[in-house]
Amino acid sequence: MTEQLEHKRAVVLLSGGLDSATCLAIAAHEGYEVFTVCFDYGQRHRVEMDSARVVSLSMGATSHKVISVDLRSLGGSALTDEIEVPKLEPDTMAPEEIPVTYVPARNTVFLSLALAYAETLGTGDIFIGVNALDYSGYPDCRPEYIEAFERMANLATKSAVEDKIRVRIHAPLVHMTKKHIIETGSRLGVDYSLTLSCYDPDDSGKPCRRCDACRLREKGFEQAGMTDPVYLNKREDFSEKLSRQGLFVCDTQEVIMGSIQRGESLLESLTQICIDHQVTAGAISLIGSVSTVSLAYYDQDKKSYTLLNSSTGKEIVSAMGNVSLKDNEPFVHMHIVLSDNEGVCEGGHLMPGTTVYACEYKIVKLAGPSLYRAYDKETGLYLWKG
Repeated sequence: MTEQLEHKRAVVLLSGGLDSATCLAIAAHEGYEVFTVCFDYGQRHRVEMDSARVVSLSMGATSHKVISVDLRSLGGSALTDEIEVPKLEPDTMAPEEIPVTYVPARNTVFLSLALAYAETLGTGDIFIGVNALDYSGYPDCRPEYIEAFERMANLATKSAVEDKIRVRIHAPLVHMTKKHIIETGSRLGVDYSLTLSCYDPDDSGKPCRRCDACRLREKGFEQAGMTDPVYLNKREDFSEKLSRQGLFVCDTQEVIMGSIQRGESLLESLTQICIDHQVTAGAISLIGSVSTVSLAYYDQDKKSYTLLNSSTGKEIVSAMGNVSLKDNEPFVHMHIVLSDNEGVCEGGHLMPGTTVYACEYKIVKLAGPSLYRAYDKETGLYLWKG
């Protein structure tokens, strides 16, 4: 069998809950480059997808993919149909029969899609956070199911049949108690305040504390002698928590595209467009050419920008930047690479004085919190502070 990629990769199914977050931490601890995948399947609430995205970012996943599959059109579960989520009385646990929160064939669907994704990445390693001890009794969480799916996957994929990979479904939590899972994740640095286990949270993500998932989670923290960080304080906005870690989670609100007239100042024009469209967090890309050029580089010793020699008549090879607030006004920060007619390139920080010959722009305005710049003494730069 051909060896899998030397730098081993793994796809991790990430729901945003306690178990999948711990599973992600284990995969990363074992040295895998992790690619997380979350499913928008028409579930009862979408807060868990926010949680999954934040957990993926906070734990350094290489990428986070959301795959849409409409299980709501099939129904048959309290999570995908107009069926009430069962709520338990204090100090009681769920009965032993499979509850109505079971989603028909969900893990089979999810693992099949994760398998397809893994094959495109050149790997057969897939991690899933199923558990067969402290769990709701779902049949697709049992070790015999995982073993059967792995056998099927090695028969059903081109890469496995051609001996390029061996599919391995890793289920490191399957024989752990919830207490053991929490203790393991805590040792590996999982921030459980970012996770959401509840089947029926409110719109802000506050857990109901009465569904089966909440009760199993509560039992695990109690047995571990720990306080669930979700309940230490009011549940924070995910983006606010990430901004304190230097991470920002944003969705696209609007895409603004257009051209800048010949002879106009490139930097001033972009800034005015951002002011007009109230862009307080965004990304910019450009194509075109400039008539006059004004660039600078940042001298790390002097902690100041030094102007480069100005030139004329250049083609824009690459131009990317971002928009944030500085002194409460939209501030455009651009780096640009230019080429002359012989293909000789120069690049640097875009400065006032660069004028347009022909230029088309794309500005992606991001939803969510504004990005702010504040002076950083150590570097001498105005950096993002959230």
